[in-house]
Amino acid sequence: MNLFTIIVIGIIIIWIIISIRYIYKNRDAGCLGDCSKCRNNCGHNRNR
Repeated sequence: MNLFTIIVIGIIIIWIIISIRYIYKNRDAGCLGDCSKCRNNCGHNRNR
């Protein structure tokens, strides 16, 4: 494996971890705190 392949794999792994943390953060927030982090969910809740 050359350096470029290692960098690409590292970026993908970091991106996956950030995505998972972002999803869990939005789920835990429940739009009670900062609505800018889960604006779509807040919009759906207000429309209902």
